[in-house]
Formats: sequence, C-alpha cells, structure tokens
Amino acid sequence: MDYKVKSNSIFLVILILLYSGCGSYENVNMYQKSNLFDSNEKNLLKASNELSKTIDKNENTMHSKEYNEYPNLVLKKLLKDDKFYEKSEINFNVKVIKSPTLNAFALPNGNIYIHSGILAKLENEAQLALLLGHEMTHIIYKHSLKKKENLKSSAAVAQVFSIFTMPFDGGLTSLLLLNSSISGYSIESENEADRLGYEQIVKAGYDPLDASKLFNIMLKDIELNDKKEAYFFSTHPKVVDRIKSSTSIIESSYKGIKGETNKKEYLSYVKSILMENIETDLNLRRYKSAEYSIKTLEKEYGNNLGDVNYLQAELIRLKKDKNSFEEALKNYNLALEKNSSNYKIYKGLGYLYYQNDKKDEAKEAFKKYLSLNEEAKDKNYIAYYINQCNTKGK
Repeated sequence: MDYKVKSNSIFLVILILLYSGCGSYENVNMYQKSNLFDSNEKNLLKASNELSKTIDKNENTMHSKEYNEYPNLVLKKLLKDDKFYEKSEINFNVKVIKSPTLNAFALPNGNIYIHSGILAKLENEAQLALLLGHEMTHIIYKHSLKKKENLKSSAAVAQVFSIFTMPFDGGLTSLLLLNSSISGYSIESENEADRLGYEQIVKAGYDPLDASKLFNIMLKDIELNDKKEAYFFSTHPKVVDRIKSSTSIIESSYKGIKGETNKKEYLSYVKSILMENIETDLNLRRYKSAEYSIKTLEKEYGNNLGDVNYLQAELIRLKKDKNSFEEALKNYNLALEKNSSNYKIYKGLGYLYYQNDKKDEAKEAFKKYLSLNEEAKDKNYIAYYINQCNTKGK
C-alpha cells in the first residue's frame, strides 16, 4: 500500500484550496449552463478532475456495484424531477472509499466520496440521503469557490501541506481530509447546505426527523473515539452546530412531516460494509468504536452465522483483558458451531493459542485457515507462524 500522497496530488490539493480562496462569486446553481465560469473557476474544475483521477486510482477507492450502486440510486432519487437536471453541466457520481472514519466530501466537479466508516454507522436510507443532499448543495451552490472559504491564511496552507506529506495508515487518509462535509466551509455555507439538503430529501419523500439523526451519529463517533478526526479543520462544536441547525430547520419547516426511511433496503446494502469496518476498527485498535458496531450488528442482523461471536472473540483477544483467553476461546468456538467454514475464525484461534504459548493448537488452527483459504494474501506470514510453532519458537 502506498502510504504517502504523491507530490502531484499535493500540488492539486494546494491548487484547489488556493482557487477556493480567491475571487468573489455569485451564488449560482452549478446545474445551469452559464458564462460565469472564469479562468480561475475553470482551473479549479480542471484541478478537481485531476485530483479525482488520483483518488480513483487508489486501492481503497471502491469501483464495484456492491459498494457504489446503491448510494448512486439514492442520489438519483434526490435529482428526480429536478428542473435544472437536464441542463446540468455537473455529472454527479458517488464513490465509496474504505476508511473507518466518519466523513464524506464533495469536489467541485460533482464527485462525492463517502467513507465506508460513515456508511457503517448510518441506520437507514433517509440518513444517507441527507448526507448526499448536504454534499450536493456544496457543489450546486459553489461553496468551495466563495471568497475566503477553505483557505483563510498562509498558516492554513502550511497546515495543509504538512497533512498531505505525512504518512498515514489508510493510504488515502490525507486526501480524504479535503472538503469535509461539515467543517471545510463557512457557517453560512453549512447552514445553506443543511437547509437545502432537507429540502431535497423531503421532496424525494424521506423522513426529515429520522434523517436528522445523521449528525447525532457523527457526534457519538467522536465521543467513542475520544478525539476529533476526519473533519478538515474541524472542531467538536461544529457537529453540535449541525445538530442545532437541523433542529431549527425541522421545527420551522418540517414539523410533523413523515416520510420513508427505507431501513430494510439500507441494512441489506450495508451489512458487509459494517463487518469490514468492524475488522478495520479492530486492526486500528479502535476498540470502543468496534464494540459499538458489534452491538449494532447483533441488534440488526442477529447472530445466526456466528459473525457476532467471531468479532467479539477478536475484540477480546486484542484487548487482552483479564480472563481474555477463556472468553475469546468460548466465542471462537461458538462461532465455529454456527459456521465452521469461516476461515477467519481459525486464523483468530491460531493467534490466540500462539499468544498463550499453546503452539500445537496454534499450528493446527493456522493450517486449517490455509486449507480453507488457499489464496490467502497472508499465507507467507501465517507460514512463518507455523514454522515458529514447529520449532517451539516465540
């Protein structure tokens, strides 16, 4: 995995931010064809296209229907019967990026990128629709092009440069900080995105009150991880501001209005993403977030296939609390009783036995893992552990 962003990507990011901060622009709907695209704006769109190419080439950007088809269908619902859509110069497109953080961002060229982390935490389609409506508004009303937004000083440029040149474990983490959904814009732009986002989802038939829980979910994640993450130049109060703005909008314009949440459809789409995100949280030692999501998995999907037991065992093993061996072993075995073909369980068992100096048991578990997963990318790594077991090494 490429842990550093290439220098040309850094240049494109700085270029986008610089153009975002210069000039004064009319609040024009970008759907409409017009002559208002000046040279700065054209350069910004060109830079956005180049940055999109860089992001799209990254291994963490998903291109399969499994990830991207559903959010794009939701996007189409929001655009249905839009009077400006047929004249659009912007081709909206949603792509999912594998990242455990709760974030989404929109580029001026119409590309909307959503972290798998936020998809894993959302509860229904209405909340996804509000997220997309919020991001669409930033594009449509050219919020990244308004005077003095996103880039406020030379010190900010230095901060951007330092962010984009340091290594990150997710490969794309640095790029994903760009144009955060709730923090890279002015208060006025965020309030406008909130207001017009609700207008879009209500017109499409979604429930505004249930959709508004989107921002509470973001706040919960920040509290679980005891830090502010993923939001470009963000501060904790900005999430609170979004909650206050949503409450005000619903009270003044949509009080008592009901709509669809399409929870069943959303849960069908997001299950595999949720499980992947839990495993990523565990790998990054984000235990509180993982534990919260495991409870969500059990609540929404049950435990017929032992997925909850397996992930719970992984959590216990990695945390290494008192009596962790017995508790982890119990959950691994419960998972095997429900789904003995899940090769990941055997790998987890192998690690558990190895960590507790039970080398014979570890070797058998690792061998079972490889027999069930012949194309394992980590087979050489596991083979090393098997060899250590053979030599009784530690």
